[in-house]
Amino acid sequence: MTLRKATRPAFALCIGFLLGCHSSSAQSPDAETRISVALRPGLSLEEARRLPDRAWVPVESGRLRFSQVHDLWVRLEIKPHTLENELFVSLGPPRADRIDAYALEDGRLYSVVTAGDRQPFRSPVPALALPRSPHEGVSVAYVRFRNATSNALNVSVVNAAQRQAILRGRSLALGLAGGAYASLAAFVATLFFLTRNRAFAYYFVFMGVAAYVVSSQNGLLHEYLFPDGGRPLNGMVRVMAAIGLASTMAFSRRFLEFPKLTIPVRLARALTLFVQWAGILLAPLFLFFESPLFFVLLGIVVPFAALVLVLMGFLAQRHHVYQSGAFSLGWTLVFAGTLWRFLDESGLVPSTPIGSQGLGVSFLLEAFVFTFALARRGRRILHETEHARDRLARIEGELGQAREIQARLLPKPVQELHGVRVTSRYLPESTIGGDFYAVHDLGHGQILILVADVTGHGLAAALDASSVWVAFRNAIDQERKPNLILEQMNAQLAPHLDFRLVSATCLVVDTLERELLFSNAGQTLAALFDNNTCRLLDGPGYLMGLAADTSYTLQKLALPDHGRLCAFSDGLFESRVHTKSFEAAMAGALSLTKTLSGDACADEILDFMQQWRAEEKQSDDITLVLLEW
Repeated sequence: MTLRKATRPAFALCIGFLLGCHSSSAQSPDAETRISVALRPGLSLEEARRLPDRAWVPVESGRLRFSQVHDLWVRLEIKPHTLENELFVSLGPPRADRIDAYALEDGRLYSVVTAGDRQPFRSPVPALALPRSPHEGVSVAYVRFRNATSNALNVSVVNAAQRQAILRGRSLALGLAGGAYASLAAFVATLFFLTRNRAFAYYFVFMGVAAYVVSSQNGLLHEYLFPDGGRPLNGMVRVMAAIGLASTMAFSRRFLEFPKLTIPVRLARALTLFVQWAGILLAPLFLFFESPLFFVLLGIVVPFAALVLVLMGFLAQRHHVYQSGAFSLGWTLVFAGTLWRFLDESGLVPSTPIGSQGLGVSFLLEAFVFTFALARRGRRILHETEHARDRLARIEGELGQAREIQARLLPKPVQELHGVRVTSRYLPESTIGGDFYAVHDLGHGQILILVADVTGHGLAAALDASSVWVAFRNAIDQERKPNLILEQMNAQLAPHLDFRLVSATCLVVDTLERELLFSNAGQTLAALFDNNTCRLLDGPGYLMGLAADTSYTLQKLALPDHGRLCAFSDGLFESRVHTKSFEAAMAGALSLTKTLSGDACADEILDFMQQWRAEEKQSDDITLVLLEW
């Protein structure tokens, strides 16, 4: 009877096994071994022993695979060639949920081994000791495998020396591979901390997931971390696989920087986002619930994810995306390793140690490829960062020079003119600003104050502010009245501002005639405080820069015996929180500071208005000129 005919009913029940082709996996030079299997679920050891010989299907290899939930019984009949060597039934890494192995001597139990992912066990490769002097020269062992999903199992007969050689070789191979993988992961983590690029973080997460899955399949987690077995070796593997899917898709979108988002590229990126969220949603389901449906979902999502990655690599190659070759090579290695392992477990290729570790080998090779690619990318990022820092330092140096030049355009601090105390504050929103102010002695007891604000911020506004300074210097050489000064300035500025405008307030305090002359270009930018009364110096006037022939109105006020005049730019009161008039706030600020003078008064006004604006960060240039008499 062939194996296929014997197992046809079992395949109908989704229970089956495929055989490896390498017969030496079950043979030892010290013994002759016959292996047979019985697909009879739910049998006890005694019931399995009573099965007739026709119920047992002979196989040529100890590499077995079964596809679904029920039990698989394996019978081994071992005839030793010599009685000098102690023989063992090696059961391979205990990746099944439960493994029960029994060795018999004269019909009685000689040794028992219970292992599996859900059972307490520390040995990486469980082994069942066989009697040295078997009855009638033949030892009989029974092994029952139970698992909730498809799996591959190794059953072989080895002597003590062979067993030690297997363990040493396994430890050496896993140690070298694990050390290399850990070094690569540490290097990727270092690159992330140096570059702060999230692609490195996503790949580091994927490496951790891959290490967890491969370590679980090789029994390392069972041996060192979870000796009691249980969910960390079953449900958590599926959880980690889902997390790996999500991190892989996130990494792929970050790694491949497409120059153009064509329709196929948009579709591929949308598919990666879909798979990413599928992994995120499946992870908690795998963590808290167990259902055969979840295995089906994972079995659908994983091949779909592989197809998406292949599509992404193909598109990246066509668009000549940076490091698209490394991307395609890395995931091709993973796909090839996964495929080879499937073929190895299915018996379609000769069974080899590398083939049985196809997934781990492919992950290691892929890690070398991507770590090398990420190292080159990290070097490029660090080089670009250093270049950007140099450019920033150069720009900051140039801005510092520009600020020094702008500071030379502003008036030097003046403590007093004609018996009037003068205090000024200039706070640009950035390194340099678009405000300009001047305090000029016209002689004959007259003091001229100009506060101007160019629309916008930063360097462009500052350059136009220098034009305002030139226009002001030319205007005061010809005129003395505020309205005429503004008209002269506007005539010079209008042809050259190019889409920028200037608001300004020009005031002349005449200490001899006891009068205040003022003229506005744009919004009100001054307030007069006298005897607990605050008056905004309103007046009509267009912004400078609209038309060269604009006229401005001159207004006069009697100068009180004691008072304060405050001229300012709109940065003092502009707020996204307050939309009402700032007159009450300005009156409150001047009233609060009536007992203060000079620097203390100016600083208190600035603090009060900052609280009124209710904004943590300054959003505009602020200029304040305070006159007290």
